[in-house]
This record gives sequence, C-alpha cells and structure tokens, in this order.
Amino acid sequence: MSDQLLSMFFDEEFVPHAYLDALYSNSSQPHLKTPNKQISMSDIKLIRQRSSILLKHLDYYTKELTNDLESKIQTLYNSNSIISYSYNDFSLSGLKSEGTDSKLKPTTRLEYYVNSLSISISTLQDTIEDINFKISENVSEKSHDSTTKLLKLTNARNNLSRVAQCLETIRSIIDINPSTDTKPSSSIILAPTGSKVQQKDTIISASNFAICLDILGDTIIQQISKDSKNIDKGLVEKVKQLIELQPIFKNLSSFNNLYNNFVKRVETELKNYNIE
Repeated sequence: MSDQLLSMFFDEEFVPHAYLDALYSNSSQPHLKTPNKQISMSDIKLIRQRSSILLKHLDYYTKELTNDLESKIQTLYNSNSIISYSYNDFSLSGLKSEGTDSKLKPTTRLEYYVNSLSISISTLQDTIEDINFKISENVSEKSHDSTTKLLKLTNARNNLSRVAQCLETIRSIIDINPSTDTKPSSSIILAPTGSKVQQKDTIISASNFAICLDILGDTIIQQISKDSKNIDKGLVEKVKQLIELQPIFKNLSSFNNLYNNFVKRVETELKNYNIE
C-alpha cells in the first residue's frame, strides 16, 4: 500500500466506519447487479488480505508512535531529574537549629539549564554594556582631542597670519623710499620643483629707514590735515597698526629709536585728530 493511500489515515476528519463501508462495498462491487448472489471466497480472501495489510501498517505506526512517545517522556523525565542540592538559607544559626537536611533544596536538570542560560544572558548583556561604554568613551576622548587640536591649529594659523601681516606692513614701509639699495642674490633651488629663480635682497640702512619713516609720517600728517573735521576711520586704523609694530624693533638698536620717534609723532597727530 502506497504512502499516498496511507495519508488518509492521518487526516483529522477521517471516519473509520465510512472507510470500511467503502472498502467492503468495493470488494463486492462485481455482485451489485445480482444482489441475491452470495459473496464468493475470492472476495472474502481479498478483503482479508487488505485488512491484514492495514493491520500491519497499524502495528508499525503504533510502534513508531509508542517509541517516539517513550523517548519524549524519557527526555522530560531526565530534565526533571535532580542533579544537585543547594541550601535555601545560608544562615549558620538556622543550620544549627533546624539541621542540614531541612535546608537542602533540590535542583533539577531543567532548572540548572535555565539558570545557566540566565547567567549567560546576563553576562553577555554586561559585556555588551561595557563595550558600548568603552566605545562611547573612546569616541568622546577622540572628539575632544580633535577639537582641542583643531583649536590649537586655528590659533596658530591666526598668529602666523598676524606675523605675515606685520612683515608685509614693514615691507611696505621700506618700499616707500625708491632709493633703497637692492642687489641680486645667488640663485637658489626651491623644493619641490627644483626650478632656479633670481631673487633680490633688500639692504636697508638706518638712514634709509629714517627717510622711509619721515615720508610715511609726512603722508599721514598731510592726510589728517586735509580734512580735520571728518574723521577717516580707515586711516586711523592703519596708523594704529603702525603703532602696534613698535615692539618688533625693541632688539634692533639701530632702528628702535627711529621707530619710537615716528610713533610719538603719529600719536601726537592722532590726539590732535580728536582720537582717543
């Protein structure tokens, strides 16, 4: 009998007596036209043969189900077996007064597995939280370090820009006197191109520097005198920048006195210009 035919017996809506009626009706079907005729021995043999096959399959599946059921029951029984004992109360006074046996609590295999799983989950959760904390702390430290480094670099850039501006201002003062001596320097190699360029070095003497300051001072006084009523804020700002350059010449003895005199001169004019 094929598995397809046996599948009907696993149907929840299977009706046993309806199946038997159909089976015996099918076996006696050749005699339906002659109802008065008795069933022959061959029909009975066929019915007996089919019944025997059904009983064999019934026995086989019954044994399979029984073995499977026994295995499941044994598994459940093993999970409920006691594998250890523990104390309900660890109080030493309780152990002395009531005895050791009354404090023992049995632990089944299933309880042991569940407890082990709970501990593993709890440990894993703690590990994940610790890792997340370290990651967030590391990211925070790196972010703080990056911010501090960026602020320092920004401050350094601003300071270098101010130095460059001061040097450009001094250069503009020196360029006021067209008679300032210049001479070509030896050719130098600039990285990374390696190209040779001809540069000129400016040689400025104290006398030439004094001439430059005199020309610059006269120019400032002339612009201030031109319109003393209307204050030129741009001019005032440039003069203040020139005054701020005074500390640069502190260690340059040949130029320090010259620039101090220039500063005093323009400061006096600023006061006359009604500027605090």
